[in-house]
Amino acid sequence: AAQEVPPLDLVHMLNVSQSARTQRGVFCTMLYAVFDPASGEVVCVNAGHPPALCVRKHGTEMVGPPTGPPIGIFADASWEEGRFHLDPGDAIFLYTDGIVEARGVTTSHGIDKKPEEYGLQALRQLTEDFRGEAPEVVVREVLRDVFRYTEPMTPHDDCTLLSLRYRG
Repeated sequence: AAQEVPPLDLVHMLNVSQSARTQRGVFCTMLYAVFDPASGEVVCVNAGHPPALCVRKHGTEMVGPPTGPPIGIFADASWEEGRFHLDPGDAIFLYTDGIVEARGVTTSHGIDKKPEEYGLQALRQLTEDFRGEAPEVVVREVLRDVFRYTEPMTPHDDCTLLSLRYRG
């Protein structure tokens, strides 16, 4: 039988293992969330990862903010558990920093000497623009917009996305 490991325990175990087995300066971020579909409750631990976006009927909010450092930096690090609630129709959007940190280098006047990041505001606006669409549509449109933003280059980091809609 499967046994559920509480989020805090899992993050602690991963941190101890990562700290013992990797070189100094090697770390990873993560947002680990356990979702209860019967109640809509989400319990999470965020180890230095960007917060999730929760697209609700009347706006978007950031949920699951970092509650401790990335995994692998400090062997004795600690985190706090976070909680939030999803209502039927709400959508969660998780993303890596490669999305918001994707750099665009072109402007209407050619190459810009100082690249600007895609940014959280652009991501938030796009998820709101596609509120009510299927999660796969939102993921596709965000990726399309990020790659368009970075043209003629490609993003310098991974662009990983996960989205789900709670139906109740």
